[in-house]
Amino acid sequence: MTADGAQAAMDELGALAYVELCGVDKTVPAVVTFARNAGVDVPPLPDPIDGAPTGQRPTTVVDATLNWVPVAAPADERPAVVQAYTGVPIADEITWQLAAAQYIPGPEMGQPDWMRRPGGLTRPEAELIAARIAQLRECFY
Repeated sequence: MTADGAQAAMDELGALAYVELCGVDKTVPAVVTFARNAGVDVPPLPDPIDGAPTGQRPTTVVDATLNWVPVAAPADERPAVVQAYTGVPIADEITWQLAAAQYIPGPEMGQPDWMRRPGGLTRPEAELIAARIAQLRECFY
């Protein structure tokens, strides 16, 4: 994705609808991939619910220097990956739920000695592995 591509999508959909779509686009593959790798059935998508979208938004949404998308104010006080979904509260909530399950729970993010279980990988060890995998997969985030 490029900034121009993101802007074109936001122009077409609306900025916060684009953020919400990105939230769905990152959540579904994470759940499906986990289920497949765990050898369990992929859970079905929920049935659609009648009615209008909630339209929940933060009190103040602002442009951010660190993101291509608008975010909840104040902007640029946290890393871009942490603030990217804040313009759509449910997308932000699901991001943190996935992070807690697949990475590190939010409250422990600042603790370099955190590990999921005794004898497991420390945060620096996990970050080193993640960085190497990202490099091998040519992920340049």
